[in-house]
Amino acid sequence: MWIDIFARAGELEYSLIGEVKYRKKPRFSLAEAEEFVHKAQELQNWEHITRAVLFVFSSQGFTPDVLDYFEEH
Repeated sequence: MWIDIFARAGELEYSLIGEVKYRKKPRFSLAEAEEFVHKAQELQNWEHITRAVLFVFSSQGFTPDVLDYFEEH
């Protein structure tokens, strides 16, 4: 499993888990968003992280359905 950014925080603080997509095309898709959230959840389980902020940087932006998905998750 590959996670681009993982910054572990203290027990009462928020860890950071991030994905970086710097490419010319295509935009970050719903399938990629779902895969990233799944990987981040697995990482949180493996590392016993109770608080985390997930983020994605995509140089080409996102497909319209991705933003809705991230708001829900």
